[in-house]
Amino acid sequence: MSEECVSFRPVSEKDIDFIKEMINRTWEFDAYTKEASMIDLILCNYLESLLDRSNYGEMAICNDSPIGFLFGRCDTTSGQDLKYLSCFKSISDEKARDIGWDNYRQDLIKIKDADDLLIKDKRDLFEGELTLFIIDDSYRKNGIGRLLLNRFMKHLTENDVKRAYLFTDDYCNFGFYNKIGFCQENMTSINLSDSNNRKFFLYSFCSDTHL
Repeated sequence: MSEECVSFRPVSEKDIDFIKEMINRTWEFDAYTKEASMIDLILCNYLESLLDRSNYGEMAICNDSPIGFLFGRCDTTSGQDLKYLSCFKSISDEKARDIGWDNYRQDLIKIKDADDLLIKDKRDLFEGELTLFIIDDSYRKNGIGRLLLNRFMKHLTENDVKRAYLFTDDYCNFGFYNKIGFCQENMTSINLSDSNNRKFFLYSFCSDTHL
């Protein structure tokens, strides 16, 4: 697939279903429960937590269909207000007692604690964050991810951000970040509710890097 057929635009409400689908494919949130409404609740809650710390969102489009997206944050500018994209609604008492929801919330706390540990004493070194970055499997290895990343890093540079960071884990292709020259700053492991020991990473990168 040629890079020339790919276009980019800001994320919008019509992209929410695609974004949730990609999130679920990556982290398999449907392993927590088989109830469709509960899976959607978990995905909306995760998306809300993402939007809370993002002020940049861009979609990659091919043939009028989304094929990937990138969310990030630039601390030197207010950027885009993305919270209007939130689809999360208050959880009922009945659903709050669901074992899938409980396991998800406990895992989310463990992951947040792991991220806090990874970036401890380093946060002041950065002025931006790559909060979420996913390309549809069918369109990987075509340079689309690099294009999205270059556009985000240009945005950071234009707003006087020199260094930024990202959290990732072994659910994802974290080796991609090694390949493009990002620096692995830290790593830790935690046990989640699926009983698997998962690795979590902190990477850093300079905004003036061209991939």
